[in-house]
Amino acid sequence: MKNKILIDGYYLSKPRGMGRYVKELIYALGCTNATEDYEIYITINDEETRNLLTDISDRFKIIRGKNLPFPIWEQLYIPYIVKKLKIDILLSPYNTYPVISNIINVRNIITIHDLMFLNSEGIGGNSYQKLGNVYRKMIVKSITKKPLIISVSENTSKEIHEKLKLSSTVIYTAIDYFFDQNKSLENKAKVDKSYYYHVGGVSPHKNTERVIQAFSQMDNADELLVISGLPEDNKLKEKYMSVKNIIFTGWLEDIEVANLYKFAKGVIFPSLVEGYGLPIIEAFKYGTPVITSNIPPMSEIANSAAILVDPYSIESIKDGLKELNNEGKIIMLKEKMQVALEEINSSTMGEKIKTVLNNSITK
Repeated sequence: MKNKILIDGYYLSKPRGMGRYVKELIYALGCTNATEDYEIYITINDEETRNLLTDISDRFKIIRGKNLPFPIWEQLYIPYIVKKLKIDILLSPYNTYPVISNIINVRNIITIHDLMFLNSEGIGGNSYQKLGNVYRKMIVKSITKKPLIISVSENTSKEIHEKLKLSSTVIYTAIDYFFDQNKSLENKAKVDKSYYYHVGGVSPHKNTERVIQAFSQMDNADELLVISGLPEDNKLKEKYMSVKNIIFTGWLEDIEVANLYKFAKGVIFPSLVEGYGLPIIEAFKYGTPVITSNIPPMSEIANSAAILVDPYSIESIKDGLKELNNEGKIIMLKEKMQVALEEINSSTMGEKIKTVLNNSITK
């Protein structure tokens, strides 16, 4: 009789962040023979996601749940499904897990992406994000040594060990599903000039303001800075109205993001704090040069395949932009990107997740 696995698919419909991760996780497992060994269920909270899952993989069983706030979903609904279906292994991909699962007969696997919410200084964000940080802080402190933990980088694994006194298995996140879904690009990105693409955000740790300041000091009359990850109308747009050649895209569909990656002169991602740094690997997949931070985990994920800058220095970011004009360096970086992608892919990710699943049975 096969062991039963339940994957919490609550954020599957979310386009970035946790949504991207759980899509790639399911896609990676679908690249293995996991269904030969396990009976795998995925919970969803809206019917649209059912169609999405069919695109990702048709090898798993889908459970349609009620549309509940995430804490209620995770702490009450997921344990209910665990008991109802007699689930053996619960895979919680979002930093948290149902606390009651510590005392019910289920093996827990928790993905922890980062622990920045334990110290929210400099993270900021809107009220929804701040409430989410409070929830994550409460739940993550209740994790015992019973669950197995997946971390997304060596840097996060180190933080887990230092702050929670727990060990974890590092599994890098692939972006093969995102790439495969968007690889037939019908049109070039709707940008007339050469442009840099910055994957920013509302939170200060995305470092969007320093990117704007560095770009504004460049002699770049014929180039654009395209910024996504913020609403089209935002405080930074209002503050820097006098800076020409900046485009705030607003919220984008995946195909639009893919186009921006593919045709950019370079991707600028000098984040101050991350658990992983998915835009680095996304840009690598499209063969686009990357400017990112010289601090972990960005420096860890990029290794020597990106231009590393001091994210706290506007001058350093500006120097990084200038390096994108060095054709010899760009050729070298593109070669190193391909080497990096030989280890960060869905096949490797799926096999490593399957190993963790197997280990949870024997623990």
